[in-house]
Amino acid sequence: MQRQFLVTALAITCGVSLACGGSQGSKPERLARGDAFLAEGKTNEALIEYRAALQADARDGSVRQKLGRALVQAGDIKRGLEELVRAADLLPADADAQLDAAKVLLAAGRFEDAKSRADGVLKGDAKNVGAHVLRATAAAGLRDTEGALTAIETALSLDPSRSGSYIDLARIQSLSGKSVEAEAGFKQAVVVAPQSLEAHMALASYYWTTGRPKETEAALLSAIDVDPKHIPANVGLANLYRNTGRNAEAETPLKRAALGSPANFTIQLALADYYIAQKRLTEGRAILRELEKVDAAAAAAGARLAGVEYESGKAAQAQRMLDDLIKAQPLNAQLLTLRGNWRLRERNIDSAFESAQEATRTDPASAEAQYLLGSVQLMRNDPDAAEKAFTEALRLRPRATDAQLALATLNIARGRAGSALTLARQAVASAPASGMARMVLARALLATGDISGARTELQPVLAAAPNSGEVLSLLGRIEQRSGNVATARQSYERALASNPGSLDALVPLQGLDLAAKRNEEANRRIEAQLSKAPEDARLLLVAGRTYARTGDLVKAEAALRRAIDADPSLMEAYHVLGQIFVRQKKLDEAVRAYEEQLGERPNDVGANTMIGMLQLVQGRQADARGRFEKILSIDPRAAVASNNLAYMDAEAGANLDVALNRAQTAKAALPDDADVNDTLGWVYVKRGLPALGVGPIEQAIQTNPKNPVYHYHLGMAHVAGGDKDRARLSLQKALQLSKSFEGASDAQRALAALGR
Repeated sequence: MQRQFLVTALAITCGVSLACGGSQGSKPERLARGDAFLAEGKTNEALIEYRAALQADARDGSVRQKLGRALVQAGDIKRGLEELVRAADLLPADADAQLDAAKVLLAAGRFEDAKSRADGVLKGDAKNVGAHVLRATAAAGLRDTEGALTAIETALSLDPSRSGSYIDLARIQSLSGKSVEAEAGFKQAVVVAPQSLEAHMALASYYWTTGRPKETEAALLSAIDVDPKHIPANVGLANLYRNTGRNAEAETPLKRAALGSPANFTIQLALADYYIAQKRLTEGRAILRELEKVDAAAAAAGARLAGVEYESGKAAQAQRMLDDLIKAQPLNAQLLTLRGNWRLRERNIDSAFESAQEATRTDPASAEAQYLLGSVQLMRNDPDAAEKAFTEALRLRPRATDAQLALATLNIARGRAGSALTLARQAVASAPASGMARMVLARALLATGDISGARTELQPVLAAAPNSGEVLSLLGRIEQRSGNVATARQSYERALASNPGSLDALVPLQGLDLAAKRNEEANRRIEAQLSKAPEDARLLLVAGRTYARTGDLVKAEAALRRAIDADPSLMEAYHVLGQIFVRQKKLDEAVRAYEEQLGERPNDVGANTMIGMLQLVQGRQADARGRFEKILSIDPRAAVASNNLAYMDAEAGANLDVALNRAQTAKAALPDDADVNDTLGWVYVKRGLPALGVGPIEQAIQTNPKNPVYHYHLGMAHVAGGDKDRARLSLQKALQLSKSFEGASDAQRALAALGR
């Protein structure tokens, strides 16, 4: 925000008219015409005149200063910086030239250079307020909080009436965590300059980022009192109303801004977007059709009109409209992004990926294009690339709720509950009325073990959508984690009644029934679901597990084979099927059958994975490793192979960086799988990062609390982290569950070392 403000301020100073004179075609005349053009906003014409004047004397610093200012005003920051720095070098005693250079250096992030320029001015004039302000901003950029505070306080002592200095001081204090002082500074800026729109908007921004919507509204209304047509204040107020569930009230400020600035296409588009979101299509279309007549707004308006048709179920017509727009403007990132979003919704992943890549190449600074790319990469099972794109989208638009939620969800999936919690809280602060944001926050809190906090966050969402299957399933998870089994069952049953295909409700409900020996009920429920979706891989997995638990191994094997054929990444399907083969004592027979299958389809990931799993059961570790490595050569994102190789390397204490990458790949694909979570946590422990390992291992235990290996791993994580009490409890629990699990002897030695 600070860099943008400085560039804007510099652009404003460029409009000041300078004295000039001389004859037609002379250097003074060229400068005069350039100044006149710049005052009228004709930057291209001004640039021509200044460059012509510079040809007469390339070492005239004042001309270079004018040229640099014009370039900045035209948006060419890079060349503007070059010219203003050269001007400052040619005019070492000119304070204005030095400060102009400092401003663009700040805008470019060259804080040390900007600080040096400001210091040079202060050597000659210790009371130069502008130099102190610039030095403060540069120091803040260098994370020198004390230096920044000292400089801005000096500026205030020299000119207590300067509102901007209070704003800068407040921003620095806010960055330093001094919230009380920051708020006082923003308020003082308003007191000093009650007609300053910048002061009112800075106070509103502070309140919004600190989660205080009522105070934000008051500050925005104060700005509108100063200038009823002020676009940022009106748009900000409309966004506040929409983000806090007051959609009807958002129309007034949007209309006020649109009527006050009829030539501002951005606000006209925002008003059209509002009408479309409220299903007032006639009003939205009317605005967009008028904007289609204006060259500068035609593409954006046409894209929105196509979107209206698409959402109305007229996909073919919408596609023709969009194709025509792209044909006319093939390098329009907005249009390419829209096409990619449609392809993604249609599950045409390859085409969506192509559009996303084209959009980001065309405009790397488009947050929407980067978000699309991240969404596509998730569908391509490439979590690293997805995280990179979402992070870039958030960098480009720091308060983009969709990017915050996508990153939070991805971090939960990858076992980074702390990072997820921070992002989810930011999303809720940006959109407090968003049920999705609160649900992601509840999931993040649950992942950190804060069950009470998760329940609290979910309550307003549940009140607003009491019959939502997704909300009820999450409530069931919270109640189950709390030990309230009967209440959890009720929530899952209500969720399944609301959304019969919800595996989020079905899987835990089946688990509760099987644990309670309600086998007939579990079988009836799964068969009823299979009759509706007989080829659903996840449903077939649940069916196989159910049949295995109830003793029907023939039906279990058939269901699991079908599940693996449908989706070779289903790790649990391999585990359960392998257990069935062990119980039937047919491991060698099973390996031969899958080898025969590979004769026809050598790159079949499912068959190769099953062989590797069976080889593990047979104790053929080297053969299994070779098989899993072969699978990754076929599909580098194969989740089961990635997980198993990561676990093998963790056990051996080798290739731990590679192991972590593979464990995270598996986690992104199978976020709720207990073995995957345990592997990720164990790799962290082996890498010497036990604090990061605790969360994923605890998540594994929550899924399967009777696995002694998970408790052993959690105990060792606590040993490495120095928490002896928790380590002792976890190791004791592991040994209570089994005295012969893999690692039991290590657990006994660790427990003995801790002392009983």
